[in-house]
Amino acid sequence: MPIYMDRHDLSEAVTAEAVAKVHQEDLKIQHQYGCRGLTYWFDENRKTAFCLVEAPEMKAVSDMHNKAHGM
Repeated sequence: MPIYMDRHDLSEAVTAEAVAKVHQEDLKIQHQYGCRGLTYWFDENRKTAFCLVEAPEMKAVSDMHNKAHGM
């Protein structure tokens, strides 16, 4: 299955704890979209997060994120 990486530009108010929480929300529903969250990174200085996800297509990753937390 393909592996995708997406990038999220976040607001200045976002913390590492908040990113960890939304990642856990993804993991709770990933099976509904045929996805498997492999890992994520959060660059606190740049307020950027990256998600590495095994998925059938990029749309599945987007749909999973939207359902889990809207990001």
